[in-house]
Amino acid sequence: MVIGQSEEDEFVTVKQGFIQVPCYDVVLPNLDIESAYGHLINAIDVNRPNDYVSNAEHKLSDSFVIVIERKDYANVYWTMIELYNAFLSARMFSHNPSQTCVLLLDVHPKGKLDEIWNMVFRTVVRVKDIKDHEWNFRNLVFGIDTYSGPITTEMESLPFISEFQEAIFHANALPPPTKTACSLANQYINITLILRHNYVAHARNPTGKIKRKLANEGEIISYIKSVMPFAKLTAVQLEDLNVENQVELIYYTDILIGVHGAGLGHVILMRPGSSLIELFPTSYFFFRNRHFENLARWVGIHYRSWYNWDMFFTDSEWMYVSPNEVVQLVQEMATKMCSSISRS
Repeated sequence: MVIGQSEEDEFVTVKQGFIQVPCYDVVLPNLDIESAYGHLINAIDVNRPNDYVSNAEHKLSDSFVIVIERKDYANVYWTMIELYNAFLSARMFSHNPSQTCVLLLDVHPKGKLDEIWNMVFRTVVRVKDIKDHEWNFRNLVFGIDTYSGPITTEMESLPFISEFQEAIFHANALPPPTKTACSLANQYINITLILRHNYVAHARNPTGKIKRKLANEGEIISYIKSVMPFAKLTAVQLEDLNVENQVELIYYTDILIGVHGAGLGHVILMRPGSSLIELFPTSYFFFRNRHFENLARWVGIHYRSWYNWDMFFTDSEWMYVSPNEVVQLVQEMATKMCSSISRS
């Protein structure tokens, strides 16, 4: 990571001929392409095989290859969107993602979330790792771009979402997901509270200062433990865990609680029948954000939102949540979960 590096410096600028297609008697039409990959498609040259000459070192990939240009490498929510879009691109062409190569056509610094790509795909190649070589791909497609997939366009359902989840679970030796087992009497449930602390996520935030932090997280933790002694509470800043441990934690979570933020993107990996409680600052009541509510609906989990109305905490940096209200929300979701299980 280079502190202060501009976002533009993390994307690739290509010249004509960056992609060359050896082919007889084919003329690539001049297309006015409105696509996130338009600059790459327009850089394609078609050459007769006999006219194609290069002194560069060649490498051959027999895999089905998907080109992806990531927009945000350090944000869980956008990473999950781009990962799912790539997975869907492979399945749309009837290819197994575990036998598919992904070519990351960006030069973002390496980050902790990079590892999740290796959980899903056979090979992940970064474009800067092949700059001194010439690669021959037998089958190459441009993947669904960040803002055009089913999640960002809010489709009614997400194709292959169960397969997507299971691919990540399988990579982490987790069993096929089943609905949570719970007891209303003793509330033997796993509760995860996502904490938001300042941290440096990428080069554009050198101070590491973030918004929407709980002003009384210690009070909330103590109260949940005292009122619900049979529940297992894990309060964690996800950035402190590697990706494998994050996936495992979310997999075994029955009720996930967190202030609105990218970390709630993990909801896409929660088991059917579990629950998400999303906490919002005051301003979000007037400008609704349904990112995680939609994800919850798509993967079949219960959802509940809560909005701050404490006028002392109306700014976006800190918010106070009554511990009693948190417990009430947890008990409400536990009742929903157990009731739905008893009916099934």
